[in-house]
Amino acid sequence: MSMPQNDPPQLQDAIADAISTATRGAGRVNILVAGKTGVGKSTLINAVFRGDLARTGAGKPVTQTTQEFTRPGHPLTIIDTRGLEVGDYERSRRELADLIRERSASTDQDRHLHVAWLCIQDSSHRVEDAEIELCGMLADAGIPVVAVLTKARKNSAFVDEARKLLPRASQVVAVRALAEWIDELDAELPPMGLDRLIEVTAQHIPEAQQRAYANALSTRNKQALEVKKKVHRRIAWSDLARFRTLEASFWCSGGSDDAGSQAVGVPGWLGRLSGGSRGVA
Repeated sequence: MSMPQNDPPQLQDAIADAISTATRGAGRVNILVAGKTGVGKSTLINAVFRGDLARTGAGKPVTQTTQEFTRPGHPLTIIDTRGLEVGDYERSRRELADLIRERSASTDQDRHLHVAWLCIQDSSHRVEDAEIELCGMLADAGIPVVAVLTKARKNSAFVDEARKLLPRASQVVAVRALAEWIDELDAELPPMGLDRLIEVTAQHIPEAQQRAYANALSTRNKQALEVKKKVHRRIAWSDLARFRTLEASFWCSGGSDDAGSQAVGVPGWLGRLSGGSRGVA
């Protein structure tokens, strides 16, 4: 879903820039995207996240069946797993299992795989054994799995069937990342499901990576802006609570207002939120 039309593009950009600034410098979020060739993974990634991450030729090989997409200054890393076709699956599964073990063993949470999208084309109306096994392997490793039915139609009957076939998936979401022209209807079907995918993914991102996730989202989608606002508010109130605690401790110690503000490093806007300065009697 696009941004509301009554908001000028300049205002949208200003809001996005302000929130991006507030959520910058908050680590990395890593999303594994798995699926057969042609299911629309790159289109989906570029529709949800800013920066055109999944452009052709931009990935860095990690294994023979896995690519890593990232760019300097961007808080998101996409791990793209190919080779779910029957001929490549065993090698892909082994290499992915090794990658999961290596990243899970790291003491740096920014290296972990935080959530996985298992992409299946809606029109196939089937879930392969390899996809069921991969979903189970990821879930066993503690990685939340969102099954994404790509290129979907509204009210897809396949959603319920996919839920039955993928019981280890945390969510099943039907998505159409791009508008699609339907000749027999002489009409264009708009994108759908992106806001829902953004929302359910946010539910499974660890708290420490929420700021990075919010910063990575493209504000072309309405829900992305809501996630950014929510994270920004949480950061603001957390900082305010920290300030209140430090302020109380400071005044009990009899220090000066100017020295206290510098000592605790309180932003000016938080000082204003706190109700102004107080003098020492």
